[in-house]
Amino acid sequence: MAGRLNEMFRNNDQQDAQEFLEFLLDGLHEDLNPHANRGKFRPLKDDEERRREKLPVQLASTIEWQRYTHHNYSVVVNWFQGQLSSKLSCLTCGRTSTTYSPFMYLSLPIPAMKSNNFALRDCLEEFVREETLEGDDAWHCPQCKKARKATKKLTITRLPYILIIHLKRFTNRGPWRDKLNTFVDIPLRHLDLTRYMPPPLASDEMPRTLPPPTAETTPPFLYDLYAVCNHYGTINGGHYTAVVRNSYKTGWNSFDDSKATLVEEERVVVSLTHDS
Repeated sequence: MAGRLNEMFRNNDQQDAQEFLEFLLDGLHEDLNPHANRGKFRPLKDDEERRREKLPVQLASTIEWQRYTHHNYSVVVNWFQGQLSSKLSCLTCGRTSTTYSPFMYLSLPIPAMKSNNFALRDCLEEFVREETLEGDDAWHCPQCKKARKATKKLTITRLPYILIIHLKRFTNRGPWRDKLNTFVDIPLRHLDLTRYMPPPLASDEMPRTLPPPTAETTPPFLYDLYAVCNHYGTINGGHYTAVVRNSYKTGWNSFDDSKATLVEEERVVVSLTHDS
């Protein structure tokens, strides 16, 4: 069925599991979106963006989420999608510009440090670390009217009920691409992402015209691990397996092609260089 909808999946070649999941969820959203025929809102004018920049991020992100769901609303959005803000700040005049974007999964970098082991929190810290843009990457400031040295800061402004995390395991080394087999330790229970979200505003700070806060914007933000997809091999080929928590019985199941076996909890998160 997937091959009929996307030629990428029409043969027996190995495909990226994350790309397939994105294709599947996007397709489900498109078919289940009753707002698809609504017209999109026009982009904000310069004066409107300036006014929005003065709002608290909690308020601005809620307004932008309303604008997004005006024409994107489905069970996929409700369960799987969150929101990121990306703020650019000119280091010369102080002008800022913030964009708000939905995400289906958090694509986290693995820190570029000489270590074979990291915790997931290390990847999160790298993801939200403020970046300086200069030289060829300098920001063309709309107030200075020229390229300026600036900072760029990512913030998670809305977390979904079901969070998908993708680890960026491909890196460019000169003209070559390579796969990172760095072990990333992931907690099985109570992953706390509260510190990565802006604190909620007081109820009297939210305009009555906006909906009340929901679970996606109200702390604490705690997640339990329910599944892991592993790739063993190189960038040119390999093998996928999955480990999934059993919803009906205590324990985990490992899925390897047509074979399913019970696995101990300590074998759920393992090094990519281990056998499955």
